[in-house]
Amino acid sequence: MRHKLAFLISRIFELPNLFLVSTFLLFQTTDKSLDQIWIWLLLTMLFLVISPITYYLYAREKGFISDLDMTRREERTGFYIVAIISSILLLTFAIIWNSPTVLKFFALAILINYLFFATVNLYWKISLHTGFVTVGCVILTLFLGKIWALTFLLVIIVGWSRYVLQKHTFWQLVGGSLASGMITYIIFKLFGY
Repeated sequence: MRHKLAFLISRIFELPNLFLVSTFLLFQTTDKSLDQIWIWLLLTMLFLVISPITYYLYAREKGFISDLDMTRREERTGFYIVAIISSILLLTFAIIWNSPTVLKFFALAILINYLFFATVNLYWKISLHTGFVTVGCVILTLFLGKIWALTFLLVIIVGWSRYVLQKHTFWQLVGGSLASGMITYIIFKLFGY
C-alpha cells in the first residue's frame, strides 16, 4: 500500500502536471484577456510539456531510457537538452510577443533551473521532482501571497514518495529542492518581486 501511494504521488507531481497547474494559477495574476491567457497557456504546454514528452516517448521507444523515471543519471542528458531548448524557445517567444511578466519570469526560472540540473547531472543525480515542486511553491508564494507557502508541504510529500520508491537518496531530494528554491527565489528578487 505504501509503495502504491508513493507511486501515485510521484505520478501526480510529474513535471508536465506541475507546469500546467503553476502556469494556470500564475495567469490569474495578469490583466491579460482570457483569449491571451489561453494562447500563452497553449504555448507553455507546447514548449514545457509536449516537446519534452515527445522526446521522452521517442527515447523510450529507442531504448535510450530504461524506465519511467530515467533512474540512471546518464539517461537524463537528452531530456535536459530538449528541456533547455524548449525553455529557451518559450522565453524567447514570451519576450518577443510581450507575454505577461509572470510568464517571462517563470520561463527564465525554468530555464536556469534546467541548466543547473543538467550541469549537476554530469556528476550527481538530484531530484527533478522535489526541485520543480519547490520552483512552483516559490513562484506561487511570491506571486499569489504568503498563504501559498503552505504548498511547501508538497515538497515533503513528494520527497517521501521518491525516497520510498528508491529513486533518490535523502541528499539528492534535499539538493534538488534547496538548489531550485534558491535559484528561483534569487531570479525573482533580482527583478523586484
